[in-house]
Parts: sequence; structure tokens; C-alpha cells
Amino acid sequence: MMWGYMEDVQNYFQSYIYEKYGRVFGKIWIATAYKGASGELATLTSIQHHYLNHLSWIDVMKDKISRNVLSFTGVAFTGWSRYDHFLALCDLLPEAIPSLVFNLHTFQYGKLSEDQKSEITRKLGCAGQIPWFGQYHSYQSVKCTFPGHEVYEAILPLNDLIKNMQPNLEFASKYMTPLNLDYKYIHKQRALEVTEKLRYSYHSLINFKDQFIKACDTMYYPDTALEWLYVYLVPDLDKVYNILARIKELDSQNDWNPRPLPVTLKQYPQNF
Repeated sequence: MMWGYMEDVQNYFQSYIYEKYGRVFGKIWIATAYKGASGELATLTSIQHHYLNHLSWIDVMKDKISRNVLSFTGVAFTGWSRYDHFLALCDLLPEAIPSLVFNLHTFQYGKLSEDQKSEITRKLGCAGQIPWFGQYHSYQSVKCTFPGHEVYEAILPLNDLIKNMQPNLEFASKYMTPLNLDYKYIHKQRALEVTEKLRYSYHSLINFKDQFIKACDTMYYPDTALEWLYVYLVPDLDKVYNILARIKELDSQNDWNPRPLPVTLKQYPQNF
């Protein structure tokens, strides 16, 4: 079996490999991918990436068969969930169902017209623009009915949530630095402004967390949702939470130590 998940299979494998397999085996299996091959930390499957992978394999098969280099027994549509056993989950199966369906049609019919893409979208029961390129661009309005659509729809708002909170975090980083928070040296008015800006972001992220867990409950054991959230949501959620929690803890403070503050640095080793 030849495994190839890249967009241009033709130029990835050297021609002698096909010729050698043809002499030794006569016919082989190939393995494509409909998900899990466009980034170790991909959360949204790039249908375009896998679409080009399948088109490229079709061209390779036609070329090798026409020139009697070798034949093909069949194709394995793979969908990896991790790049290795120690890495985090990448794009989840329910989220990748549209990619699977589009690419099954591609292998059956070849290059898809816009009308064919629209018909496939309709068969998936989707209303709205499916994120074809694996990028988020306000796709929260996409609604579908295919099995697993709950997880698919729950994931789509994530990027916008994180993107929208960045200006507020940048504001907070100016007035609630580690120095301010660790050494209890905060400006009360600035603390109030930071709290007002971050509170909405915090509740939006918490709502995403709850909705994602609820969606995953339709088809996963709890550990899947928790692991996914720990990697893709919690780091950003913690940034907001830690600032708000520290400000709340210092809310009753009414006096401050004069400068210089008793700043200490940890002892960093010279080498690792």
C-alpha cells in the first residue's frame, strides 16, 4: 500500500517507486485521507486539501494504468485522529463528515462542478456556506442534519470567539501585567475597565465549553470532549479567567506598597 496525503501526489513519489511496485507486485492499494492530514492541531478539516489529494491520486492511477506501469486493487480512505499516540486529537470525525462525503463523490465522479458541490451540500442537509478551505470565517450560521452535525456546528464558533477576545486581552495586558497581579499593584479604575471588557469574553467561552460538551455527548464518551477542550479552548479560557479571578481577589485592596516593589526572579538554569 502507498500512503499519500499530500495535495500533489504525482510529484511527491519518484517515478521509480511505481515502476518497482509494478514489477514486484503488479497491483497495489493506495491510501488517501479525508481528514487528519492537514495539521497536527487542526480543528476544522480543509475539504480543499483532501479534495486535491484525491484528484491527484486519480491522475496518478490513470497515468500508471494507461502506461501499464502497475494496476490498483483499491483505495483506503483514511481519517486519522492523531498524528501519533502522544499527540492531541486533531480534527474530529463528526466535524469531517462533509469532507468524507465530498471526497467520496470526487473519487466516483472526478472534479466536482459548483452545481455538484451545491447538491452534495443539500444532501448533507446543510444550510449556509460550508467552510471548504478549513478556515473559519463566521460560519456559525451553518446548520446541518447529517449524523454528528451537533459536534460540527458546536466547533464552528470557536475561532471567532478567540479572535474577538484578542483586543480585550491586549487591553488587559497593558494594565494587568504579571507585575501588577503578582505584586498586588493594580489601578482600581483600570481593573474595572479590564473586568468589563473580559467578562463578556469569559461568558462566551464558558458557553462554548458547555455547548461543545453537550454536542459531544451525542456520540462520544466524556473523555473526548474534555481532552479536546483542554487543548483548544482551556489555554485561552485560562488567560481570561486568571486575570478576572486575580482582580476579584484584590478587589478589597485599598493601600499599596511604595516602589521599589519586591520583585524576584526565579533561578533559571544555564543549560537544559
